Amino acid sequence: MDPTMAVTLALAGDTMLGRAVAKAIALRGPEKLIADEVVDRSFGTGAVKITPAHLQLLGAETPATRAQACTHRFVIGGENLAPSPTAYLLGALAGWAVVFIRDTLAPQLGLQIDDVSAVARCVSDLRGLLALDDAAPDLDQIAIELRVVSPEPPERLERLYQAWLERCPIYLALTKPNSVQASFGTEASASD
Repeated sequence: MDPTMAVTLALAGDTMLGRAVAKAIALRGPEKLIADEVVDRSFGTGAVKITPAHLQLLGAETPATRAQACTHRFVIGGENLAPSPTAYLLGALAGWAVVFIRDTLAPQLGLQIDDVSAVARCVSDLRGLLALDDAAPDLDQIAIELRVVSPEPPERLERLYQAWLERCPIYLALTKPNSVQASFGTEASASD
């Protein structure tokens, strides 16, 4: 986590999130929670994820009724046992890039590819999901880094890259305006 993000959250005042972060810093030490050399501040900040387990720890010092009420308000994402929807989206972009280059474009263009990899990233402000501080829930700065290992000359590999930019359906879905038809239905639940 970017230290400035942790400090901002810890100083958020008398809020459940602010107290939870402050408690985590006090228990684990700031160097365990904050100092992460992996954080690239130019690409965005990390986030503190508050799960029921975190709130249970905080609840040990909070009256039971208050802790229970806060748990229902601040559980974001459960216990972090599954990839987030954003991870699925980025995984689709990176995974399809590798498969499309390796299995479709390289054979079609007659290129020898020894290895291909892709890393997809984005920046998001989790406050937007909770409608906090007028933050936008959008994903921003979506990026993909493609790496191809090949004995082919650079100009042939550039043609491969251009073909990928023009024909990769996941990339195109993210970069071109698309209409998405959304529908919403309701159904009454069975009463007990």
